[in-house]
Amino acid sequence: MRHFKQPLCLFLSFLFSSALQAQALYPTEGAQSFAPEHPVMQVDKVRWTPLRAVSAKELPASVDNSLADYFPPVIDQKGGSCAQASGIGYMFTYEMNRFLGRKAAENEDYCFSYLFTWNFLNSGRDEGGFVDEGLNIAVKYGVMTAADYGYAMAEQFKWGSGFDKYLKAMRYRGRRIYELPCTNAEELLRIKNYLYDKGDGHKGGGILTFSTQSRGWKMVNSYKGPSATGYRSLMTGLGHDGAHALTIAGYAGFVTYTDQNGKEQHGAFIVVNTWGKAMHDRG
Repeated sequence: MRHFKQPLCLFLSFLFSSALQAQALYPTEGAQSFAPEHPVMQVDKVRWTPLRAVSAKELPASVDNSLADYFPPVIDQKGGSCAQASGIGYMFTYEMNRFLGRKAAENEDYCFSYLFTWNFLNSGRDEGGFVDEGLNIAVKYGVMTAADYGYAMAEQFKWGSGFDKYLKAMRYRGRRIYELPCTNAEELLRIKNYLYDKGDGHKGGGILTFSTQSRGWKMVNSYKGPSATGYRSLMTGLGHDGAHALTIAGYAGFVTYTDQNGKEQHGAFIVVNTWGKAMHDRG
């Protein structure tokens, strides 16, 4: 869980699919700088507003979409691919399965390959990138399934091969990319609304991607305070260097934490990492 205060200086990003939906934003470890005219970075993002806004009183105390059928198993990322692992491996997979009513864990054909987009972007080296870049590929060209892409080692940069697989990938495309700012209480409520039901009243809410500095996190791995989730890893302070993409799968409203200034804080985001099940609360 990642504890939240107000305000948060974040932009959270996501994607809508057309047989086929998703979400994302931000650089990762070793991120490259691209000029504005770089074609991959020409991404139009839209501020999300709900079709049906939910008041704070209507929202449940906690939402955890990582437990939904649409959410894939925890990823142990290859190399510096965290942006694609979060944006494609988690979010795009979740959105497609939510749209199509499928269980991600049932079949590798129901999960989407973050290595497919990563290898379009890493220049054949172990370099990071931006979530937006992968989502842009998902919108324009589609994403190959994990079953079709197959296995790749951390230092094996490979292209998916086969016309039929690329043709199939074109069936799985995003429609548009949205972003959500998080700088005040009103925007935080809108994010919780999105996580709850995406503002459309359908079963299962959305998930979000964000990036943060990754070195020097302050973690409590034995949190014993109020909780509706049972998670025991609580991030109480962000890092001071590096960069890493993470996935927000929900929120936990009962969490209480006293910060370094002695002020009591309430609530946390439920965050899924891409470092395998050995870290924190099994991912």
